[in-house]
Amino acid sequence: MSTYSGSIEESVKRLMERVSSRTFIKAVGKGTVKDIESLIEYYELTKSCVMLPQNEAKSLYNLYVASEGRIRKLLEGFLETMITIKSRDFAAIYPFMPSDVKELLKPLLNSNTDEGIKEVLGSVLSNLNLLGSALLNIAKREPGDVNGCVKGNCHSTGGC
Repeated sequence: MSTYSGSIEESVKRLMERVSSRTFIKAVGKGTVKDIESLIEYYELTKSCVMLPQNEAKSLYNLYVASEGRIRKLLEGFLETMITIKSRDFAAIYPFMPSDVKELLKPLLNSNTDEGIKEVLGSVLSNLNLLGSALLNIAKREPGDVNGCVKGNCHSTGGC
């Protein structure tokens, strides 16, 4: 489609000029002009959006779900090992960790390790979950739905 983008842009510009011409309106009729204006508006809304076929979005979402589960299990195992087997070593090296890592792992210093692990996992996986939600929203969209698109722009959470 990229080979045609220049000619499509030119076609849209020509159509925009023509729909404002009285002779064009008389020649094709007001209904046709309204249809052309609707198509131009749709084109303008979606031209900078990435179009992702629904089956690909579903496939990406399934991949995300499988990956998120594996990442969660890996992190749970790692955090449990860090707390139970190496608790003295963890407490000893904690002050020397980078500040953002220390802030993230702070809940592990609490006496209730299960809650601490859940809290750390929630923090680590929160951004990953945003990706999953966005993919799920795209996978559920009806064909032609441009919800989340703004003229010439796409919202990062909605995609197009």
